[in-house]
Amino acid sequence: MLSLLKKDLFVNKATVIAGLLLVPIGYITTLPPFYISLGLMLPLIFIHPYIMDYRSNINRLMISLPVTAKSIVTSRYLLLMMIWIAVIFYQYLIGFIVEEIFNYSSYIFGWKEIVILLSLGLLLLSIYVPLTYSFRSLVIVLLLVVITYFIMFLFTLDALVNILELKDNILFNDLDQGVVPLIETYIPFHPYLTLPFVAFFLYYLSLKLSAKTFTVK
Repeated sequence: MLSLLKKDLFVNKATVIAGLLLVPIGYITTLPPFYISLGLMLPLIFIHPYIMDYRSNINRLMISLPVTAKSIVTSRYLLLMMIWIAVIFYQYLIGFIVEEIFNYSSYIFGWKEIVILLSLGLLLLSIYVPLTYSFRSLVIVLLLVVITYFIMFLFTLDALVNILELKDNILFNDLDQGVVPLIETYIPFHPYLTLPFVAFFLYYLSLKLSAKTFTVK
């Protein structure tokens, strides 16, 4: 398993480098922090490795080696989760630096925002990763990702506008302020325990589904 993780990390080093650059660029262009995380970084760490695998047919090579299909899929899931956790804390660090230098605190995450981001990222990955093992067509996978992202964006935008009571002018940079009250409204019972528990559970189920699909195919 460790060797598979090292292989995945080496193959996807370009993803890591791009992520290191994308977060500061997002802050320089004053994008909302949640959009940087969920709208830019998450698709990057998910889609770029998939495209690399698709072009190189690496899975066909891996399945011919003395490793189980379950190990291959588990390695990918562990790597994505580790990169996602690293992304959130790296973004927190960059936000802290921005606040210290420019005295601008909008990019600082509290512990609630960190829990929410980690959980939402795992939930989205639990939906998207199985698609890569279910469809052979790159176009179909990317199309499904774009469609689901657009639908979730519309529903989330409407919910945030209502929770913040924005009626006349909608400033996208202010929408992040509604995420915490939105989560606390829709998950009234211990939201910061319930949300990560559900996220990790669904991520585990997603891993099982992907492993089974990969084994069958």
